[in-house]
Amino acid sequence: MIILIAILLMMMMMMMMMMIVAVMMMMMMMMMMMMMMMIVVVVMMMMMIMMMMMMMIVVGGGDGDEDDDDDDDDDAAMMMMMVVVVVVVVMMLMMMMMMMMIDDDMMMMMMMMIILLLLL
Repeated sequence: MIILIAILLMMMMMMMMMMIVAVMMMMMMMMMMMMMMMIVVVVMMMMMIMMMMMMMIVVGGGDGDEDDDDDDDDDAAMMMMMVVVVVVVVMMLMMMMMMMMIDDDMMMMMMMMIILLLLL
């Protein structure tokens, strides 16, 4: 139960962060500054990594004093992580497409990211 509540809280936090990032993106687009865009994207990456860390701690941390025979909760945590990663990457791709700033370098970067995720 507590795990479910924590997951919901993380989801809400993620949504709020995404809203903030989207608003920043809009402002940056109006200013038309590619460097600022890059900085925002990097910040978004940092946020994603931090959120993943937090989710791992919250969901997978759990009760360490039990035996290792039941790791269903850990599997569930990993599944949650994968779902979150996929959703975030899709969101970023959609944002990039909406911003119409996909040139060849962007496509290369996206391909690299997708390949890395698949490897993970």
